[in-house]
Amino acid sequence: MSVIFEKLRCPIYSVSVKPEEKVILGTINTVIYYECYQAHALRRPLFPVRDEGTFEQIVDAYELFNEE
Repeated sequence: MSVIFEKLRCPIYSVSVKPEEKVILGTINTVIYYECYQAHALRRPLFPVRDEGTFEQIVDAYELFNEE
């Protein structure tokens, strides 16, 4: 399992994002809880959405999360 699962935190709640939780990946590669994004988007959009899914799906789908 990637170390990213232990290090990445939601910018709103500041808690670690777990692999099974639903997240949004923004066009600027920001990962945020799906619920946080939806709640804040009602007031004003945070950033354009690039993808959404579980955190594990996003990490598997995008090379930017791979450690070298």
